[in-house]
Amino acid sequence: MHGHGHNYELEVTVVGTPHPDTGYVMDIGQLRQIVESSLIQWVDHRNLNVDVPFLADQIPSSENLIVAFWNQLRLHLPPGVELFRLRLWETPRNCFEYYGEAL
Repeated sequence: MHGHGHNYELEVTVVGTPHPDTGYVMDIGQLRQIVESSLIQWVDHRNLNVDVPFLADQIPSSENLIVAFWNQLRLHLPPGVELFRLRLWETPRNCFEYYGEAL
């Protein structure tokens, strides 16, 4: 199967109350590990149309990807930490932002 690819870049913004001892909402290393294990390992160098279970039956447009990424990441954040924004860069001049769905 032929296709094309992108070298996406993902920016993750979380919110929460800073821990009184560290001043961090969340340790950046822990956040990086969550992004790696819940997203990157699944999508890096993969055919998004067929290889990624959480993208099944979706067209992998950047708009759909960012919503799917949101849904994956929010499941793995520690208590008291919430996603605020994802920004997905498809090219150096083309990005998409997502703030979650209004409830």
